[in-house]
Amino acid sequence: MTTYRFKQVDAFTSRPFFGNPVAVVLGADGLETEEMQRIAAWTNLSETTFVLEPTVAQPAYRLRIFSPGHELPFAGHPTIGSCHAVLEAEIVTPRDGGLVQECGAGNLPLRIDSNPSNGSGPGEERRIYVEAPEAKFMGEFDGLGQTLPAALGRQIATSPAPTASGTVPTGSSSGSTMKRMWRRSNRTCRQWQS
Repeated sequence: MTTYRFKQVDAFTSRPFFGNPVAVVLGADGLETEEMQRIAAWTNLSETTFVLEPTVAQPAYRLRIFSPGHELPFAGHPTIGSCHAVLEAEIVTPRDGGLVQECGAGNLPLRIDSNPSNGSGPGEERRIYVEAPEAKFMGEFDGLGQTLPAALGRQIATSPAPTASGTVPTGSSSGSTMKRMWRRSNRTCRQWQS
């Protein structure tokens, strides 16, 4: 049986158990898609990532992101948490304060700001910023206009029609920044598959 390195990272915080957790499997090139999906269901976190060798020259690594039910092309906290994990494990080294990650949404630039007062290497405090891919319109959901008000217990605007976006913007590993960004982007409805 092959053994894989595994980390659980607390994204968007510098305090343990106050962030958004993501499971990160390092060096996962030997795993099949079905195995990745099974591991993601087993971890029972919102996302589990698998760090692989890139398929093209520019990226430092390739990332596959899975929820317990399906693969995602991109998600913010798994991207940032996985970048932290590969830096902490010293799998990659940023160049000029950044690196590129290959994922289902393309090659995404990441900027890494390290806190020099904490030194460098494993355990250092850092902020990681990702330039999220452009959101893609996925379609309108039949019945969502009636289901959503019932679930929320109040009426919602009928224009524009409720839609789903493939991604929600993320930018920083800072919790307060993410809260501000979430409030601004909270108009996006996402469909969760089971």
